[in-house]
Amino acid sequence: MVAGLAVFALLISPVPEPAAPQRLLSTPDQDVRSIQVKRPQKPQLQFSPDQGGWALRAPIEAPAHPLRIRDLLALTSLPAGAPIEINDHDLPRFGLNPPQATLMLGADTFDFGITDGLDGRRYVRHKQVVRLVPDNVYPLLIQGVDFFIDTRLLKEGLRLERIVVPHRVVWLQDGAWRSNPAPAAGEPPADSIASAWETAQALSVASGVDADGGQQVTLTFAGGITIAFEV
Repeated sequence: MVAGLAVFALLISPVPEPAAPQRLLSTPDQDVRSIQVKRPQKPQLQFSPDQGGWALRAPIEAPAHPLRIRDLLALTSLPAGAPIEINDHDLPRFGLNPPQATLMLGADTFDFGITDGLDGRRYVRHKQVVRLVPDNVYPLLIQGVDFFIDTRLLKEGLRLERIVVPHRVVWLQDGAWRSNPAPAAGEPPADSIASAWETAQALSVASGVDADGGQQVTLTFAGGITIAFEV
C-alpha cells in the first residue's frame, strides 16, 4: 500500500516549467535616442529619431529604413548564453581585439567578435561580459551606407495634393483626383497615379549618384511641401 501511494504521488507531481531564456540585456532601454555603428575600414554610421521615425545623420543625411533600425534595436532582446567573464588578455581569443564591429544603442555599447565554431552564434561583449547570441545583427552592421536608407519615396504622414508629370497634371479637389488633360485610352486614371506615388518604393538605393537628365516629376503636399524627382 505504501509503495502504491509513492508511485501515485510521483505520477501526479507537476512538471517544472523550463526557465525563461536570458536576454542580452535584462532590462532593454525602450527609449533609445541615438544609434552608432562602427566597423573597420568602413564609414561610421549615426542615426537619431526624426518625426516619428529615424534618420541617418552620417556619413550622409537621409531617411533611415525603419526595418533596419528595428533589427538593430532588437539586439538587446536576443536570447543570450551564460555570461563569460573575461579580461583584456582574453579579447583576441574571442575576436574582440579589435572588435569586428561595434553597435552603440544610446549609452550601451556592444562589441562583436567572431562566431563560435560549434553552433554559429557570435560573441558579443557588453561592458566586461561576453555572451553568445544568435548571429542576426552582425551581418547588418557590415553593409554599405545605402543599405540603411529608406526605400520609400515618400514619408508617412504627407498628404499628397498635386502631381506634375510630363504632359499631365493631376490634383486633389473636393476629395477626388482630377486630371488635365483627361487620361487617354489605356492610360491610368488620376487616382491610380496618386496611389502609386504614395506607396512607391525603390528597388535599390544608391547615394552620391548624379541624376542623368531624366524628366522631372513634382509632388506637392498639404502645407506647401514640394518634392521633385528626376525619372
